[in-house]
Amino acid sequence: NEYTGQLENTLLDGATFEIYDEANNLMQKLTTKNGGTATSKELPYGIYRVKEVSSPRFFLPSNKEYTIEIKENGKTEVLEVYDESVKLGTTVNKTGVRETQCLDVIRYDFTNIKNTSNVSLDNFVWHDALPIETKIQKIYTGTWNENLRYKVSFKTNFDNNYRLFKDNLFTNKNYELDFTSIPLQADEYITDYIFEFGTVKAGFSHPAFCLRLWRWWCQDIRPCL
Repeated sequence: NEYTGQLENTLLDGATFEIYDEANNLMQKLTTKNGGTATSKELPYGIYRVKEVSSPRFFLPSNKEYTIEIKENGKTEVLEVYDESVKLGTTVNKTGVRETQCLDVIRYDFTNIKNTSNVSLDNFVWHDALPIETKIQKIYTGTWNENLRYKVSFKTNFDNNYRLFKDNLFTNKNYELDFTSIPLQADEYITDYIFEFGTVKAGFSHPAFCLRLWRWWCQDIRPCL
């Protein structure tokens, strides 16, 4: 586990299990400790279901349900359960022109914005800092593969705090966000924008492409990326 440093097949403390009888009555709840083991009380003859209901931090609980049959007096039935390590990751691809001329309108495409983790992520965001030689015009948001509401905010060279631009946007709709409609002071320009989604599931992604149009207002030809 890259977060705890524990090697594969390490016995884990803190995993909680529930044991149910054939009538679906909860017979016992127990948590592993003292080296990653737990022992139930003696159970009458019968068939029992065992499932993990919570796992140690940075591990995923097993999604399997296990069956044990008690049919011999004094015999201990051993159950070994494997918990997968949590893996965290995100991706984003950005492509566009590398050079442009003064006053050209240019475009960047964003693809593969994704939660590559095997768990949900809280406060999932992506943002982009703009080159100072540009003025943002429009963003075409594209659509996402999970139904959520999100918001878009921005910063300017006059204020380092994010200001809300659009709220209650739906991930299954493609929006044209016109940043030229934002009232700004003289010599004020947008330096950064951010999309905020809250909690997203594993695999949350942007399957459709996202476009952004900028206007280049420098004096010379300069690289954009």
